Amino acid sequence: MEHYRFAKERRIQEILKWQYSDKAREGDTNALLVKLLEFYTDSQFAAPNFRQLALLARSPEPLFVYKFEQTGGPDLYGNTLNITGSAHGSEFLYLFGPTLMLKLGGRRFTQDEDRFSKRIKRYWADFIRQGSPNAPGSFGYGLSWKRATPEDYNCMVLRSEQQQQGQSMSCELGQEEAGLWNDLLPRLQQMTAADTQSGSDTRTTDSRLGQDSSQPFRSAMYTLIGFVAVLLVMLVICLVLLKKHSKGRDRDFF
Repeated sequence: MEHYRFAKERRIQEILKWQYSDKAREGDTNALLVKLLEFYTDSQFAAPNFRQLALLARSPEPLFVYKFEQTGGPDLYGNTLNITGSAHGSEFLYLFGPTLMLKLGGRRFTQDEDRFSKRIKRYWADFIRQGSPNAPGSFGYGLSWKRATPEDYNCMVLRSEQQQQGQSMSCELGQEEAGLWNDLLPRLQQMTAADTQSGSDTRTTDSRLGQDSSQPFRSAMYTLIGFVAVLLVMLVICLVLLKKHSKGRDRDFF
């Protein structure tokens, strides 16, 4: 809330509740946990990631986008959560495995995970060598992974062969969810700031006359100030005359 400069905005809180926690059935703690994780993921990872993608996709340098969906392993802290999806950064377990998996997960790769780990390492090695994970030549492995463009990120789903069976390989990055944080909330903040600015500005303009409607009040104020100034001058003159008259009476008395 502070990042978007909302000062305890009740309406924004209601929007976020409707988008996340209200969609979990009452009393279902697992569903509530999933929604809280979605809230954290969208705000802290997805939304910033999409803003970064929008900038990097305009660069002339090659950019390849992937979505890691391998499940069953721990996160980078060695924790295994009973949730759907992959933990953030868990692809490093397969990129630097099997040693890292043994250290954090306390187990070795399965055969399917070992093949998946080798495939990921080939993608990264090809990208380092030739600037593309599916570059033609001696290091090509028949992969069709298009580079990202501003119009299409061409996202690739990374999942082991065993987990690919019966699963859709369409890559859904969650742009609509990220749009809540990157588009809607900033626009609401701008509208709130504009309303605050217009409320603090007491000057209003009559569009029909093309004049400032506060002009009569300012004229009256200037007239009052002038009148008070005249009274003060007259008061000073009276005081001076009274003082002179008092001195004259004192001389006549003596």
